[in-house]
Amino acid sequence: MNSMNPQKSLRSNSPQRRKRMFATRPKKLPHNSQLTDSWWLRLDRGVSFAIRAALAFLGMLLIVCADMRSANATVFCGNSAASIQVSLSATQSNNEDDEVRIAAGQYLLSTPLIYQSTQAHSITISGGWNANCTSFNGAATVLNGQSTVRPLFILASGGGGVNVSWLTFSYGVETNNGGGGLYVSTDSGAITIDLNRFSFNHATNLGGGLNAYSLSGELRVRGNVAFGNSAASGGGFELTSYAANSYVIGNTIVGNSSADSTGGGGLYLAGVYFWLSNNIVWNNNANSAVDMRAAAPHARIDNDIGSSSSNAADPLHNVGNINVNPGFASCALLCQDFELLPTSALVNAGENAPVGGALDSDLNLGGRAIGTHADIGAFESDVLLRNGFD
Repeated sequence: MNSMNPQKSLRSNSPQRRKRMFATRPKKLPHNSQLTDSWWLRLDRGVSFAIRAALAFLGMLLIVCADMRSANATVFCGNSAASIQVSLSATQSNNEDDEVRIAAGQYLLSTPLIYQSTQAHSITISGGWNANCTSFNGAATVLNGQSTVRPLFILASGGGGVNVSWLTFSYGVETNNGGGGLYVSTDSGAITIDLNRFSFNHATNLGGGLNAYSLSGELRVRGNVAFGNSAASGGGFELTSYAANSYVIGNTIVGNSSADSTGGGGLYLAGVYFWLSNNIVWNNNANSAVDMRAAAPHARIDNDIGSSSSNAADPLHNVGNINVNPGFASCALLCQDFELLPTSALVNAGENAPVGGALDSDLNLGGRAIGTHADIGAFESDVLLRNGFD
């Protein structure tokens, strides 16, 4: 948006310019010459002040209008189930890149939240905000499907990208196209799913917690936790991407289940090529007793995967992977943090600069790579050295 520059306009009212503007006075002065000179000077100064004030006010007005336009058109706040859906609906066709912020709290959903757009603009949806969405605090923001509906459905078919972060998807149920907690599909837009929790969701088809499908845009799934989800295939995550490269980084996928003998209990991959780094895929139950199954070529770097099967090419890169009990710290019943014990073999065992990009924080808002290396999984410990000395 172009706006007038008050400073530039004021330059035209410099003393030299004003002198030229008022240099031509009447040759014949009124009877009281001294009075006329005084009046002329006051007029000169008055006009100059008026111009300055008007231009300054106009400049301020333009700036305020631009800020209001930006705030109203691109950033939306949801602090109830109804207002979240209103925000999502408003962004579907306003022909702008939009952000929907959701205030922290639990939202009991009786109908699914839906975003469907054919525009070539991105949507960013994030939780962890204060009541009026002006300050981020990272507090839990739970979209609860009450074992009745899928919490969130996203379909972007016009080329727009999708970013989802800092949300908890729980107790969702889906009987159609998968994604018990979250379904995301794009054609050419990138998908980024960062720092979310998926718990106790169910899909009769694909992806108990998350079903993400990208026709040609890059898919990034980073720093998430999936626990207690179930589906026919991909009990935790079902990820399909036909982009040249997609990335699964620093996730903890534990205690999920798959009923299909060809589906991974925790993770199922399909498409062109995936880079897997710093993930925990452990103790997921499948009919085939496999934690992860890949129908896509993929690289594995510094992961802890309990068991896996691949009907695609063998991993082209297989570096630093281990198969050990992660060593989670104890916590309350149904705990979903899965933080590592200081003695865990996964502490300082990850890749600091994984292909696809590392996150700056974990799900506890702590920094990553606190020690010599990043930890494997979604949470970073404060252990500086692997032997526990700090």
